Amino acid sequence: MKKTLIILVLIATTTIFNSCKKDSNGNIIVASMSAKINNTDWSSTVRTCTKTGNTIVLTGTSIDGKTIEIKITPDLTTSNLTTNVDYKIGIGSLYKPTVNASSTDIYFALTGTVKLTQLDMTSKLVSGTFNFNGATTGITLVTIS
Repeated sequence: MKKTLIILVLIATTTIFNSCKKDSNGNIIVASMSAKINNTDWSSTVRTCTKTGNTIVLTGTSIDGKTIEIKITPDLTTSNLTTNVDYKIGIGSLYKPTVNASSTDIYFALTGTVKLTQLDMTSKLVSGTFNFNGATTGITLVTIS
């Protein structure tokens, strides 16, 4: 039991330090993604933000394998995105409750919004808030905010 705990702590520490980035001045940028899943706190240990065409995908995964993936596909080109505007959550946004979740256990977003509060394309930083309601194919519901 003690060995397992030590291994998990080492994995978490390695993940956190490998997730850190530095800005052009050499300052460490610590990014985070946190949420409430049905009013239970959740926080990611690994985060990514990617842009493909006109779609931005924000993904966070916790140490226990829970994943939130948010897709934003605004009508504007990404270079024209603005802050403090509600963008609709895109098709394919989801919550995966376990690393090995089957397709019937994944909660796909039904409705939701993202509000960007910071968008720094130079430093490649995105900040904001999000919320969505999701459902599995078995109609089990979840609220993420």
